[in-house]
Amino acid sequence: MHNDLNILFEDNHCLAVAKPAPLLTQGVPPGIITLESMVKAYIKEKYHKAGNVYLGIPHRLDRPERSRGISTGGPKGNRDP
Repeated sequence: MHNDLNILFEDNHCLAVAKPAPLLTQGVPPGIITLESMVKAYIKEKYHKAGNVYLGIPHRLDRPERSRGISTGGPKGNRDP
């Protein structure tokens, strides 16, 4: 599932990915693939995270939009500088 991610930027606290137009960002019933679920699966596998993965989404785009999505990989990424 997360193998389809197009990662534009990644560091310790921020992950930017390209979101395809028909994909929802978040907020759907369980079992439906979203950008959020794909990014969480990517982080869980890459960093060998046990349990739930924290993911903050400071901005989301709706289904018809194709753009870049920015996710924060932890509470430090959610704070203002």
